[in-house]
This record gives sequence, structure tokens and C-alpha cells, in this order.
Amino acid sequence: MLAEDFEDTTYVFTIVSAGGWARSSSQSHGGDYAFRSGTIGDGQTSTAVITVPSGAVAVQFWYKVSSEQNYDYFRFYVGGAEQLAASGEVGWTQSAEYPLGEQTQISFAYSKDSSSASGADAAFVDDVTFVLPSVHLLRRPPSPAASHRGSRW
Repeated sequence: MLAEDFEDTTYVFTIVSAGGWARSSSQSHGGDYAFRSGTIGDGQTSTAVITVPSGAVAVQFWYKVSSEQNYDYFRFYVGGAEQLAASGEVGWTQSAEYPLGEQTQISFAYSKDSSSASGADAAFVDDVTFVLPSVHLLRRPPSPAASHRGSRW
């Protein structure tokens, strides 16, 4: 597993385009920091595009949303396909574990409609975990000769 808790500025993944998203101490799930959507105006979207670490097969994270219910949305994408959409006041929630397949990028986005605001008017992400395939060490079974090496007396 590769885990990112945003407690420092050395991330386990590469942020291709931050789109205003940044490390913030205003809300966090664990520790003192989380990743917060950018401050945007009506009708705009703040999107963070992240390169999937080599070998990762799935991703899971915690998220929180404070927005105008049914109008302003936090969305999560694998490749270009939307996997999650949340709006309104959503406390810290653990996402499902999303398979990555051959995808090389994920995105977190926060978008506003053309008017009004509510709550913190933001989305927060924390404790992002990329799942790596398990490595199984194979042991050769003992040879038949090895199992009969005991004393003959």
C-alpha cells in the first residue's frame, strides 16, 4: 500500500494539475492536514489530476463535502469516468475501493453551479491509499528425497 495523509508536502503520488487544490489545515480526517479544493466562483470547477503510482491496482480515500445541496458537487474520477458524486453537508466518509485497471490518472473535482453558496463551499480529501498487488513468495515443496532423510536405524 501507498498512503498519503497530507501531513507534509512530500506526496506519494504526482499531482499533474492541482487546479487550486492544496494542502490545508482547516479540516482533516486524521492528523492536522487534508487536501482542499480551490476557492472558485460560481459556474467554475477546481480539479486536481493525480498520476496513479506505478503498480497500483485500486484506490481508496476519505472525503468531506460542505456545499450547496444538489447544486455544488464533489466528484471523483478514475480515468475520465465518474465514480463518485457528493453534495451538501457530508461528514468524513470513507470511499469504496475503486479498481484502477489500466488507468494512469485519477481526479478530484469540486464544481459550483451558477449562483449561491453554502457551508465551507469546498471538498476535502484525506488519507488516500493506493493498493498494490500482494507479493507472494513461493516456496518449493520439499523434494521426496528430503522427506526421507531421517535415520534408517
